[in-house]
Amino acid sequence: MYDFRGSLIENVTSYVDVTVTATSTRGAGGIVYAMRNGAIRNCANHGGVSSTYSTGGIVGSIYGWDVTIEGCYNTGNISSTNSGVGGIVGAATYNQLISDCYNTGTITGKQYVGGLVGDFRGGSSGSASIRALSP
Repeated sequence: MYDFRGSLIENVTSYVDVTVTATSTRGAGGIVYAMRNGAIRNCANHGGVSSTYSTGGIVGSIYGWDVTIEGCYNTGNISSTNSGVGGIVGAATYNQLISDCYNTGTITGKQYVGGLVGDFRGGSSGSASIRALSP
């Protein structure tokens, strides 16, 4: 799904390999490419995800406010030729909550690379919270 602006994505599992040559920083994700608001719960990605920009096992890029990702996991290999690469989320800004998630896939990229989130910025008035879960 590209540019999710809804309320809830729940109980989705992907086994698909995703390769995107992005022309913007929105990048690619195993479940959602880009997300503005809403929640993702109890979702899993088992496929590989690769892109030229923000790349994540569950979400490539979160660019809105108050997104919640809970109970999700990634086992696929995630890679980017640029920045913002993470097992759950490639890049996120503002008020985000990521809880009870884990990653067992290999994560590779040029910069801002993380096991759960690659590039996590709270913004000038925002906050960010991550609570990891062991697989």
